[in-house]
Amino acid sequence: MAYKQKRKVIKLGATSRGIVLPKGWLDFYEFAQGSHVTLLGDSILIVCHPKDEKKARRLLGLVETTKNITIPYPDHTNPSQSAAMVYKGGI
Repeated sequence: MAYKQKRKVIKLGATSRGIVLPKGWLDFYEFAQGSHVTLLGDSILIVCHPKDEKKARRLLGLVETTKNITIPYPDHTNPSQSAAMVYKGGI
């Protein structure tokens, strides 16, 4: 299940901020209230299911050592076409 969406940072309490995760992603991976997600990152943040942490670490390592990578994902605005996220540059 691939996603590319923009999300707004919202205020949570007096000093915290957060983002809301897509309902479709949460439902697909069967997250319930109180479930844990794993966050990995530096200048790039990866949110993943805890069982996928190893894959996420490999992806983050690839991004840190590669100048140009292309990650395909479905274009949800036009199902007949696919799109890709392209990362250019180092961290």
